[in-house]
Amino acid sequence: MTRFEMEISGRLGEFWKQNAEKEIRKMEERQINGEIFFGADGVVRWTSNNRVMPRDCREVLAYSAYRDLFNEEASRTAEEAETAAFLENYRKNYTGPTAEERMEMEAAFGKGSTVVDIISGERIRL
Repeated sequence: MTRFEMEISGRLGEFWKQNAEKEIRKMEERQINGEIFFGADGVVRWTSNNRVMPRDCREVLAYSAYRDLFNEEASRTAEEAETAAFLENYRKNYTGPTAEERMEMEAAFGKGSTVVDIISGERIRL
């Protein structure tokens, strides 16, 4: 059971149940305001950037009046494909940290430390 499911079911108390109900209403308002749209493929996306709505937002949407307008499996598959494409593009175009980023890393981790970019796998000796 997810955190949201526990909240909406009342297992975490009345405060959290009311909070979850408020989140559902806010999600419904987003649909009414045109902030989200449902594709013919069943994928729910943000209107502002055409990206798939994240899982936690879809979970709230699944409890709304619009639950039948999207397909969770199709949305999850599309989200995974978007993420994979983003990561591939990042790795392909990664040129290492800028001088400013190196300075920030040194300030955070100390000179002589090794920092690893977890997406590209590059080890950066400061």
